[in-house]
Amino acid sequence: MKKILLSSLVVLGVAALAVGATRAFFSETETIESNTFTSSSFDVTLGGTLPFNATGLQPGDVVPSQCVEVQNTGDMDMIFRMYVDAVTNDNNISNKLLVTVTLNPTECDPSSGFTDYGPPNLVLLNKVTLTSLLGVGNALDNFDAAKNDGWPLNPDFSAVYKIDVEFDETADETYMNSQFVGTLVVDGTQWDNQDQTDRTTVVW
Repeated sequence: MKKILLSSLVVLGVAALAVGATRAFFSETETIESNTFTSSSFDVTLGGTLPFNATGLQPGDVVPSQCVEVQNTGDMDMIFRMYVDAVTNDNNISNKLLVTVTLNPTECDPSSGFTDYGPPNLVLLNKVTLTSLLGVGNALDNFDAAKNDGWPLNPDFSAVYKIDVEFDETADETYMNSQFVGTLVVDGTQWDNQDQTDRTTVVW
């Protein structure tokens, strides 16, 4: 009986040592620090000679040309769109204001330090009514250039446009003493990670 009891005590003692003991192995820990995630910058800058300020217009008058420059001053490829928001449009005079838009015209000087976007003297619109440019649904954009030609507006590039406006010679007395006041709106958004197959899915 004593031997059995002694054996039991020895087993319990060994078990207690096993539970309380710390096992040691050779080991080492290394680290890689400074895992950093920084977002890009996105910045659209406008330049040029706008706004227009034409008064006393008569049918057939041509307003002096104005220039607008869209600069990508961020570090992401971008697409952009331009449209006009009407503030005042008496008698829908926008139907008689004819707009011509030319990309990279010789008459407009781009800002220094920027690369020209697209070919020179490219007529994009030729005597279309200003009405056809009103609202975001009628925006002029560079989606097709980005999609088909690989021409988003890259960082440090600028797109320069000459805008010509003519008061339609067919305007009658309905449009006397009428005024149009509008705001040119330019929206820009990143090109990468967009659905590049359908402009209607672009997130602006």
